[in-house]
Amino acid sequence: MNFEEIRNRIASTHIEAGDITDIEWVEEGQNMAVPGLPIGSAPEHIKVCVTCKPEEGSNIRIEVWLPTKEWNGDFIGTGNGGAAGMLVPFVMVGPLKLGFAVANTDMGTSAGPDCGIGNKAVWRDFGYRATHLMTVAAKAIIESYYGVPPKYSYFSGCSTGGQQALMEAQRYPEDYDGILASAPAYDRTNLHMGFLWDWIAVNAGKTGMFTVEDEVKLVKAILDQCGEEGGRQPGDDFMYHPHQIKMTPQVLVEAGLNNEQIEALMKIYAGAMDPETGERIYESTVVPGSENCDMGLVHRCEHPQFSDAYFYIFRWLFGADFDFTKFDFHRDAERIHKELDEYLNANNTDLSAFRDRGGKLLLIHGTADPIIPYTSSIRYYR
Repeated sequence: MNFEEIRNRIASTHIEAGDITDIEWVEEGQNMAVPGLPIGSAPEHIKVCVTCKPEEGSNIRIEVWLPTKEWNGDFIGTGNGGAAGMLVPFVMVGPLKLGFAVANTDMGTSAGPDCGIGNKAVWRDFGYRATHLMTVAAKAIIESYYGVPPKYSYFSGCSTGGQQALMEAQRYPEDYDGILASAPAYDRTNLHMGFLWDWIAVNAGKTGMFTVEDEVKLVKAILDQCGEEGGRQPGDDFMYHPHQIKMTPQVLVEAGLNNEQIEALMKIYAGAMDPETGERIYESTVVPGSENCDMGLVHRCEHPQFSDAYFYIFRWLFGADFDFTKFDFHRDAERIHKELDEYLNANNTDLSAFRDRGGKLLLIHGTADPIIPYTSSIRYYR
C-alpha cells in the first residue's frame, strides 16, 4: 500500500467531536529534539494530527504516532505536565521505539493556561475530556491503519499526567487495560491552594527569602537531626519515611535560618489551613529533606514566575488581575471547591468498574518529590 492509499484510509476515520487535520510520513532518524531537551531520533512512523472541539470554547490538539514496522499490537496514551498547552513528543519516542502506537494531547490549553479564564469548556477539557477524546481518536486511527484494534491499551503519565491517569481509571474505566500513574496531581484544587499558601509564606509580597545556600544548610540540618526519625539509613543522604518527622523551630535554628525564615517554613510544614475552621486544607507540599531538590524551596520564592506557572486555576475563576496575596483560604477556597472540584479533581477512590473489567493500576511516587507530596498518594491509597 502506497502512502496516498494509507492517507486516504486514515483520513476516512470517524473522529469523535473532531477532525484529522494532517497525516505525515516521518522517516526513520528524523531528530525529535525539543529545545533544551535532546530526544534523539525516532523510528519510521506515520504522524496523525487531530483537533477536537466538543463544545464552543474547546480546542484540543492530539497527535497519534503509528509505527510502520514491527507494531507490537498495543497502544499507549501518554500524559502531559503542568498546565499542559503543548504536545510532548519526548514522552512518545520511547514507546514508539518499543513498537507501540502512541498518542499525546495538549489537554486543550495551547492558547496558554489563561484560555481557561471563565471558560468551563477548558476546565472540562483539561480536567478529563481531552485525555478521553485522545484515547478514543487514537484507537479509531489505529484500527483504520492496521485493520485491527489494539490488543492492549495502556496509559502512562506523571504529575499532571498522573492526574490524567487516575481520571481515566475513575471516569472512563473502559479506555485502558493498564495504567501507570506517577506522582499524580489528582487533588488539584487543594494542591494549588497549597502552592499559594507556600508562595505567600516565603514571599510575603516581597522577593523570596531563601537562597540555594539556605536550602543546602536546611537539608543537612534535617538529615543530621531528624534522619533517624525519618528512617534514614547509615550512609544515605535521604530518608525512607520523611513524613514521620515532626519539624520544630529548633531544627531550623540549627540550620542558621533567621526568625522570618523560620516563621515562613513552619507555616509551610503545617500545610495550608482554613483560618475560620482551623482545619488543614492540604498536607505540606514540602516534604522534609526535599527542600533543595529541583523545584524545591527556592522555586517557591521565584516571583512572579511561580505564580504565573502554578496559579492558573485561580485566574480561571477570579480573573487575570486577581491579587493572589489577598486570597481568603476560607471564603475563596469554598468557591474554588464549589466551581472547580468536579472538573479538576481525580479523587474518587471507587475503582471497582476499572477493577471489574480486569484493569491494572500502578501508582508510584518518589518520597523526595519537591512539588507534589508523596503523602497525597498515600492518602489516596488509604
